[in-house]
Amino acid sequence: LQFLNTSLQAKLKTMLSHHLFSKCFLLLCLSWKSHAGKFQFSDTHGDFMVLQREPAAAAVYGHLHVSPASNITVLVTVTNNDSGFSYSVDAAVNTAKKQSSFKALLHPSPAGGSYTIDAKCLSKTDASSVEYGCCFADCSKSTVKISNVTFGDVWYCGGQSNMALSLGYSFEKDSSREAILRGQYDNIRIHGVEGNMNIKQPWSTAKQAVEDDKLFDYSSTCWYFGESLVDELAAAHGDSRDKDLPIGLIHTSRGGTMIEEWVDKKTMNSCHDVCIVNGVTPGIQYKELVKPYIDMSIKGWVWYQGENNSANDCILGSSARKSGYACLQLALIESWRAAWSAIPGTTDPLAPFGIVALPESGSLGHRENIGTMRLAQTGGYGVLPNAKMPNTFLVQSYDLDDPYLKMFDSCWTSGCCYPNNVDYSLVMYGGHNLQCTDETSGKQLSCDDCATRCSSVCKSLSATKVYMGLFHPRSKKGIGSRLAQGAVSTSYAHYRDNSVKPGEMEYTMAATGPTLAGCSLIVGKKTSSAVLTILFNQTLLGNDAVVIQEYDTLNRLIPSKLEILIDPDKFCMQVHRKTKKCIDDGSGHEYQIENELGSFRISDNLNAAWLSVPIKVGSSPFEVVADVSDFLNKTSGVPHVYAVRYMWKGSCCDGRQELNVTRDDYCPLSSCPIMGQSSSLPANPFIAKIINGRCQCIPPMDCSADPSDYEASLKGKGSGKYQKLFFFINGCMIFISIIFLCISWHMRPSEHLEYNSSGQEVNSLI
Repeated sequence: LQFLNTSLQAKLKTMLSHHLFSKCFLLLCLSWKSHAGKFQFSDTHGDFMVLQREPAAAAVYGHLHVSPASNITVLVTVTNNDSGFSYSVDAAVNTAKKQSSFKALLHPSPAGGSYTIDAKCLSKTDASSVEYGCCFADCSKSTVKISNVTFGDVWYCGGQSNMALSLGYSFEKDSSREAILRGQYDNIRIHGVEGNMNIKQPWSTAKQAVEDDKLFDYSSTCWYFGESLVDELAAAHGDSRDKDLPIGLIHTSRGGTMIEEWVDKKTMNSCHDVCIVNGVTPGIQYKELVKPYIDMSIKGWVWYQGENNSANDCILGSSARKSGYACLQLALIESWRAAWSAIPGTTDPLAPFGIVALPESGSLGHRENIGTMRLAQTGGYGVLPNAKMPNTFLVQSYDLDDPYLKMFDSCWTSGCCYPNNVDYSLVMYGGHNLQCTDETSGKQLSCDDCATRCSSVCKSLSATKVYMGLFHPRSKKGIGSRLAQGAVSTSYAHYRDNSVKPGEMEYTMAATGPTLAGCSLIVGKKTSSAVLTILFNQTLLGNDAVVIQEYDTLNRLIPSKLEILIDPDKFCMQVHRKTKKCIDDGSGHEYQIENELGSFRISDNLNAAWLSVPIKVGSSPFEVVADVSDFLNKTSGVPHVYAVRYMWKGSCCDGRQELNVTRDDYCPLSSCPIMGQSSSLPANPFIAKIINGRCQCIPPMDCSADPSDYEASLKGKGSGKYQKLFFFINGCMIFISIIFLCISWHMRPSEHLEYNSSGQEVNSLI
């Protein structure tokens, strides 16, 4: 139609409009015409956006919609709104594809500033360049621009529903809103795609999002990460450089997705035992939510996903065997880094990547495998960073589950909080027949007991809404805070120590919680005693130390969460949800042990073979010891201890002994026993077989360090701030003791001889 004059266009439209098929044809033509005339920046761009600061070269890009034969160029001009300085660069133009595009690499720019970026489309001719080469007959948009652009650090947030969970479903939502209105986070700008849990949010400042009533629709985890990152950087260097570093947050997650949807076909095919279930299209999220951002230079990624893989009995596997989720997690990081850094000088090839390990609720009811799922999220290494996943950081969230998770069913589902959002006293005295169930005893409680037990649950649910259930924990602030702590330790270490160059890592602040290094099981020679010593990785702890929070006092009364296996036949890494078979014995094979139930070991009562043992801090700040004397064979003196694990399943409050079933109770955040003293980070969960008195982990995880060798080396040469401090204090104590003895000797009561007037000897005490 665009090539016809106005009269012919009108006649053709009239003729075609008489037939349904012709109408469709007409609409397609008109649609093609209007779309073909577009010249625009990508939807990933917009006013108020953040572009990646130096040393990276930021990129801007967009669509042309021109024919393959078009001979055009795009000129991009960057203008500093403060100084008026500007420069121009020619964009690379690609007209070979069905949808033509342009991309321009900008000059590396320092953080901050306000810029306007123009893109002008020109048609190349022999004589000159004219401005209607990109828009056919409609030249109204031969120049497009984005305004109020700044430079800073851009972070991409991806995953599934717990990343997508809106800020409005989090406990601290109001505090964030009030802080933004005070101007506290003016340097954060947000952008989000439309998904099944979130609205589309073009680039805006945080204050604009509040004023437009859109902030509470944004990803809570992504926002709290940015908020906490600003706080961490401000605390790290006070009023010095980059205190107000602009932070750009891009949120793309989509609820109910699996990791197979977030990688391309080549990446997925590099792993065995991938999980394809009905309704899942491999690579679909990669195409729709990843590829549109690959041309954008960024600082790094944060990733929160895995629930649907856990729920669908997907093989969790091991990156060492190139199997299952563990392989895909490693492959996803490698493929994303390769795609984003394909053009040298843009995104760093080793850009930081943060991962949230799932809490218990993330198992979606399949608690048996949550420990192995967390292990798979590290590629099977048990910690980030590791040999295959450098410059990564890990957030454990098993101690940040919703505090009311255990009470939700017994109170809310049982109707104790009915009707919603009404003061409980009005409900109770309004004649409603309310009952709730005590999760420990299973007893139906009376209305009065129900009111006592569930009052805080009902108030919490009234104050902060729940999305679908508490497998979407509302405690997202802690997760965002830990992500920021990991990002600062991994990617901003130079703020902590000016001697460290940007991008270099120094463990002055622990980037992760206590991590298993090895263990030893020692039996006393003269007494019937056995001690299991757990050694944690000192390098990863840095200047931190291991502490044990109270767990066996009257107000807690919970197990230590350190468990030993007393039946070697019941070691299992993954249980099939439906068949209850052990489908991974640690080597990727099913159990082949014959029993009365068939040819495979059945998972029933597997956990009965794991027993909790009491723990305390050992002789160094990097050790925890457990007395396992009760498991010694009285005849042979050999302990029945075949494996050890910590926080492999359950929550910090599992096994808590209730003093009163009507007590209003919840599980406090960050309340698991083993923690880093300074970092306040929980220990990374672990599992290891014990063979010949030493730990042996499932590859690629390594836990071969011997605590006795480690202690000997420390005694020989000393190591670490705390060890040196212990030696210094011990030396001081010895010195003070010597001085005290000398003074005591000098000041001691002494006897000397005196004579009386008769010349007789007289004893006198001085």
